[in-house]
Amino acid sequence: MTSALSILVATWSYLCMDALLLLVAFLVLWFLYATCCIYWNYRKVKHIPGSFQYFFSFIPIPFFAEHIYFGGEDTVEKLIQEKGEAKTGLVRVSMASKNVVILNDPHLIKEMTVTKEKCFKKNPETYNAFRTFGDNILSACNHEEWKIHHKICSPAFSSRNLQHLTQVAGHCVDEMVEFRWKRNYSIEQGFQMDMKDYSDLTLHILGLSVFGLNFGFFTSITCHSSSMNLDNKNVHTNHSNHSNHTNHSNNNHNIPKYHQFHHDTLNKGIEFRKAIEVMFTRGVILENFLKYESFFPFGWMYGLLSKVLGVEKAIQMVSDQLDEIIATRKRQILNKEEYNHQDVEFNDGTFDARDGQSL
Repeated sequence: MTSALSILVATWSYLCMDALLLLVAFLVLWFLYATCCIYWNYRKVKHIPGSFQYFFSFIPIPFFAEHIYFGGEDTVEKLIQEKGEAKTGLVRVSMASKNVVILNDPHLIKEMTVTKEKCFKKNPETYNAFRTFGDNILSACNHEEWKIHHKICSPAFSSRNLQHLTQVAGHCVDEMVEFRWKRNYSIEQGFQMDMKDYSDLTLHILGLSVFGLNFGFFTSITCHSSSMNLDNKNVHTNHSNHSNHTNHSNNNHNIPKYHQFHHDTLNKGIEFRKAIEVMFTRGVILENFLKYESFFPFGWMYGLLSKVLGVEKAIQMVSDQLDEIIATRKRQILNKEEYNHQDVEFNDGTFDARDGQSL
């Protein structure tokens, strides 16, 4: 018995050692191959100053991916200052799969995007994140394709719609001042709005005017207590009907009139926003590094990780909401109903989110 166990342990040790050696050999071969690819790509643009890295990463990795990665704006700026052209700031990063050339001069940017736009083809991989529901105006890689989508979308930018957008934007700015500025401002210390506040404001305006949904950027402090768990596939809201009525009544005097809303509408908007955040964070990472990455053949893992990380559920949630918006608008057109432009209305100063559709 002891002898058999010893043989089993020895066999397992040899197998592990062989597997480790194979892994090391694979990594060495990959490193040599990637290095050759980087050099080959570098030769194409060696007249442009810059640096190299082995692949694009979602986190900084010393030596292998230290210049360009998700959220690496500071390192790119540093690279431009250290190795970019003195006059234009032009710099390149050679990778195993491609060259990345970064422009930092307004004249060069104008030449590439306007003057000689037809000479520079857009990289389709860059727009994969916008193709979740198929090709659209954001994912168009050439002018001809863009014109087709622009013709379809242009009615949404009519003067009437823009007037509505302006009205919603004005109320949203008032909300931001009420719930961000006034709550944090003091004469002694003052208060400074940062970029995130204005990003939230932009999304808040789009949510109300385009989708008819309140994303809850300026309301979560006093008006609701909700949380969303996409990974566990459940949504939980922490308030009963009785407490809803009581808390809403007690807090109404602190809330602008145009900001009084239905809790169901607010929770629906927050769920929609959370789903979009998952799509454009975890979803984009999975798509870039698994689904569309050609240098590392790990696409087979995309479906599994999408379920585990909640990306698949988030996409389905957004898809269902968009289908509902489209179906409602089609019904209005077929029934020849007079379309009420302001599905998010501000009548007599009172906020009223209705069907959740606009434009």
